Amino acid sequence: MNEMILALPEGTRLRAVRNHHGEYPSIQIFLDKGERSELICFAEYNPEKEPPQQVCVGAYQSHQEDTTYYEPYQIGEFDYE
Repeated sequence: MNEMILALPEGTRLRAVRNHHGEYPSIQIFLDKGERSELICFAEYNPEKEPPQQVCVGAYQSHQEDTTYYEPYQIGEFDYE
């Protein structure tokens, strides 16, 4: 299964899509309303970052074309070494 859908009470849907192709595998979250769909955020593996900062989170705003937030996920208590 490549996607999961969560129907929201007002009629929109959140749709999570797995993208495992290429160098940057990710999970993307879309906001769907009728025929309209917007990518609102994602979490991805970025091989250009040094461990343990390779998992990055990005977010969009509908009125801007580019990513408005993109940072490595801050790992807390987990030890990945």
